[in-house]
Amino acid sequence: MGNSDKETGTVKERKHLFGSTEKSDFILNMDFDGAQKMCGAFCLASMAIVSALAIPAYFTQEVGLYTEGNYTHVLSENFIFYSAALMMLMGWLGMLVFRIACTKGLVKLSSNKLMSLGLGVIAVSLISGLCSVNITTSVFGLLGRHEGILSIAACFGLFAVAAAVSDRKWRQRVCDGVVILGALNAVVAFLQAIPATADLTHNFFTRLFLRIAMDPDESAGEYFYEGGINYLLGVYKDARAATGFMISPHALAVLMTVGYVLALSGSAFAESVKRKVLYSAAAVAMAAAACLTLTVTGVVGIAAGGATVFVMATVKFAKGSKGAAAAAIPLLLSAAVMIVMMMNGSERQDEAIIFTDGYIVRSTTMYGRMSGDMEEEIYSFLRHDGAFVTGEKWLGGMGPDNGFSYISTYQLSTDRFFNIFLDHSAQLGIPGAVLWGLFLLVTLIKGFKAFAGFIAGREDYAAAGACAALIAYLAQGWFNTTWATTEYIVYILIGVVWSVTILGPRSEEQDEDKQAA
Repeated sequence: MGNSDKETGTVKERKHLFGSTEKSDFILNMDFDGAQKMCGAFCLASMAIVSALAIPAYFTQEVGLYTEGNYTHVLSENFIFYSAALMMLMGWLGMLVFRIACTKGLVKLSSNKLMSLGLGVIAVSLISGLCSVNITTSVFGLLGRHEGILSIAACFGLFAVAAAVSDRKWRQRVCDGVVILGALNAVVAFLQAIPATADLTHNFFTRLFLRIAMDPDESAGEYFYEGGINYLLGVYKDARAATGFMISPHALAVLMTVGYVLALSGSAFAESVKRKVLYSAAAVAMAAAACLTLTVTGVVGIAAGGATVFVMATVKFAKGSKGAAAAAIPLLLSAAVMIVMMMNGSERQDEAIIFTDGYIVRSTTMYGRMSGDMEEEIYSFLRHDGAFVTGEKWLGGMGPDNGFSYISTYQLSTDRFFNIFLDHSAQLGIPGAVLWGLFLLVTLIKGFKAFAGFIAGREDYAAAGACAALIAYLAQGWFNTTWATTEYIVYILIGVVWSVTILGPRSEEQDEDKQAA
């Protein structure tokens, strides 16, 4: 089947690849809108596939396979590896999809030279990894984390695909995918927190490690536990720290943060009343689930996200958009729910969760604080460790995901410092952290431009909402680290921010091709 040439009246034959049939060379003949659909659908498929494999990884955390030394390998490690491997695969495939998008006119590389900052981060991580103590770990990541060089490259691959989605409809669908994923995990978090359903969901953070000792303070609800699969002998306490299917409460806090911001943005700026109601319900649910993580990160992320969207809605309302006032309802409900929950049993358990996470999921921690200074707040304590390591390894860093290799060398409490800024500088060195910081700074500048375009009515709210989600993510990142189950989602949202400026108006040739089709 051919296309009409308006000037000559002749019919142009469609191109065929290696003499194949028309159905098999759809990429060669793909138009602008078809390429948009391909990139948007690829982002949604990536989130669905990687998240689906996190479910069996969650349920098999105490299914032993074999014992190596004092550590029992569990089936969950395999599924986490499969999930991370698929994320890597989707990211690398994403680079190919991005290249196709470039050939189809979705991206003007000449006008987006700052995308090379991502390549710079990948290059620095490669150099750092090759110079590290454990090159294998630097490439593939630590068992249970899997955030090595391949994962870093995969995240930027998914970022590139999302950046190519300049079509408003598909950009919104990508954001909706994050909201749906967040809402589903919020439901699981509720089931984990309810005593009657907690056993059904196999919550692995109902028993939190406190310290190595045999003399618990029973009046404080402590008890001595004699161990299990990768549990230490020591004093524990009961709590129900929700994880959803994200493996860790801190990872769930990340998803709840970005999902909440996007849902709250939808409640304020969506045109459909039905969508406003659904977005509002999802936002309140995710705010509550963030409290159920029993972490500071959950509260900080929701508070920062709510404040950012409040500013956006206020400006939009002042510009004449009365519908933006709808954000006040989920904002107030979220605040009320969180206050009630924190006053009635949702006490923060950050330190116990951090060390419990190390024992159960990765067995990477050195039995708590080595200095014996228990008076200092845990995040401040870990930041001192991170600053010290950064000073010692300022040029090349420890290597991606290679903190475990230096636990004995620097007498660290954990392999991560639960501060994304220090974790990047300690792992990649100052040069890598600077490149990563510049990449985020450019993203925020583009996000502010997207917000200005939204206020002026030139753009939809998806990119502005994604920028607000990034701001909230960076705020909670002061008390959190990166996670294989969530980091790729953050980079997809960063791509959504870039998508507004990735390409100008369509060329006349592209519009004519669409009409001819």
